[in-house]
Amino acid sequence: MFAKERAKIKINFRPLVVVFLSLMFGIVSARKLYSGDGVYIALTAIVLVATTAYCIVKKKYVPILLVVIFCFGGHGLYFASLSHFMGKEYSDATISARVCEVDCNDDYTYLRLEKMVADGDKVSGAIIYIRGAEEGDFSVGDSIVCTGDLEHIKLFEIGKFNSTYYRNKVAYQMHADISTFTIVKGNPHLDESARAKIKEILLENMSEKTAGVAYAVLTGGKDEIDSEVNDVYRSAGIVHLITVSGLHITFLSGLIAWILKKLRVNRFVNFSIITIILLLYSYICGFAPSVVRATIMGICFNLSLVFGREYDGLNSLSVAGILTLLISPLTAYDVGFQMSYACVGTIMLITRPMAELFRKFLPRSVAGTLAVSVAAQIGVLPFLASFFSTFNLLSVFANLLIIPFFGVLFPLLVVLMLVALIIPPIAPILKVGEWGFTAIEYVARFFAGTNAKINLIPFDAIVTTLIFAATVTISYYVLTNARMKWIIVAAITLMMGTYMMIRPNLYSDRASVGIYENHASTSLVLKTESGEVLVVGFDENNTKYYLSAIGESKVDYVISPVDYLRDYYGAKVILDSEGFAGSIKYSIDNGIYTFEFDGHKILFTNLSKSGYNCSRIEQVLSSDKYDFVYAKNYDATGAYFLANSLSGGDYSLSSGSFNFNLANKRVRSID
Repeated sequence: MFAKERAKIKINFRPLVVVFLSLMFGIVSARKLYSGDGVYIALTAIVLVATTAYCIVKKKYVPILLVVIFCFGGHGLYFASLSHFMGKEYSDATISARVCEVDCNDDYTYLRLEKMVADGDKVSGAIIYIRGAEEGDFSVGDSIVCTGDLEHIKLFEIGKFNSTYYRNKVAYQMHADISTFTIVKGNPHLDESARAKIKEILLENMSEKTAGVAYAVLTGGKDEIDSEVNDVYRSAGIVHLITVSGLHITFLSGLIAWILKKLRVNRFVNFSIITIILLLYSYICGFAPSVVRATIMGICFNLSLVFGREYDGLNSLSVAGILTLLISPLTAYDVGFQMSYACVGTIMLITRPMAELFRKFLPRSVAGTLAVSVAAQIGVLPFLASFFSTFNLLSVFANLLIIPFFGVLFPLLVVLMLVALIIPPIAPILKVGEWGFTAIEYVARFFAGTNAKINLIPFDAIVTTLIFAATVTISYYVLTNARMKWIIVAAITLMMGTYMMIRPNLYSDRASVGIYENHASTSLVLKTESGEVLVVGFDENNTKYYLSAIGESKVDYVISPVDYLRDYYGAKVILDSEGFAGSIKYSIDNGIYTFEFDGHKILFTNLSKSGYNCSRIEQVLSSDKYDFVYAKNYDATGAYFLANSLSGGDYSLSSGSFNFNLANKRVRSID
């Protein structure tokens, strides 16, 4: 009887947590669920069955009610939000708008527009690529009138969500010539002026490289950061320092609270001042998801102090998430949003039990800091695997060294920047901040240069869910004895290992052709029955996402028209115009690629319509019968066609990235 009692499992039920998780799951799963994705169908079934079983055993039916209501409510929010980016397109439209972002390079000038009207209709914002413009022609705050064709942008591309477009309400893109523009000079908004002034002061008083880092740390804007420095921070596992988040808000709140305490301000005035400053800072940072989350949690924490109530971190995290998703539902797809909430949630769940474990062989202060760092790394691990591919095993120690130093540097940088804004002649004191960031970079380069990095296999939704299920089990929110917790975690680990072993066979398409597109290029992926993978049109990031979508983690051969080829995933680079890549016979003739493998014949060209040698394509097509032809804007018959604007053939697809199984002639979207 006693043993039975000890083996009981109780869960510290939090309605707000269930509402947040159900709402987020509903939004994220809607896109895949209704397209017949097996992973999300299985995951939805597991969630509903597990919740129902728990409710029946405990005779508590509120959890399943909340899960169903907010999960399906999330589906509705997803489709309602997506509809704003699926309005009509405009041809030769007259467009008026306000310029809110300008970027120039050697090829074109890039504008981001807001408050846009197209042929008298109020529409969402757009990005415009302008030929013939010179630096200085456009400024933030200007009003413009022009003519051109507005085309929809894609929020989802090769499984990736373009959070920048969504956050900035960009639904269209356009290419235009400067000759079609009428420009009326205007003034920037307060937040735009603040960011511009901060950037100007940093560039005047720091080196360009360090100024880019400092600007990212203060505002979250990464446009000015050197790509090589960004890679160093990422490789060392400290990229979160240059993404304004809870760490920054905590240090900022601590600085303000310390000053107000010295001034002996009462708690109500204290709360009001801190809240106003945090909201103003969020405004300057563009209300990025991680900043909004940290700000709401900070306000909740200060409210608990005002009213003398115990602060509940999980509930405040859930409140922040619910408010964010109700206002901006598709933020649920934002990687920054997911990583921020997963990281903070995991810290709240397992820091205490891990600290107790570490205290058995480490001093109390070191154990607590190490526990926070390890918990944070566990929280972001699924996202590192899915979006960044590598993980530095020493990143925990890099954070142990750098974060305490950053805890002094960031408040100091804020104070120095305020002084520089108020008293411009003493702005050179920002050099002190530059020395600090230089020190961080040296440490980051040391850790980034080690051989402790491992390549990660991308995790899908089921693996990610199992990881967080194990995390919750370890926490003090699941009330049972240690033995039972270990049994549950072992069972979850076994399930996860088994699933990852059989997953390639469940979701992998042998003998398949894949196309993945973005705004700049189209690439081809061939996969043989034996599992060989060949890529045409090398693109490191897009290839990684595509392989994840088809359940692969390697590339055997790469054929690309560019000169700066390099090995990728250990792939062999093919430079000859014809021959064999493993078992794949290939031929390249003026941008027309033909392949033979496993009894299938493939023709592919990613040339634009103006670049076609139509007579040559017709000659190639007439010489043989092909199982698959991909040729944009080229009409032909007698094969399986999946291509843009292609009316002929046995099958057509308007646009996007997809995988085509040569055996069963089945197509599935990768977008």
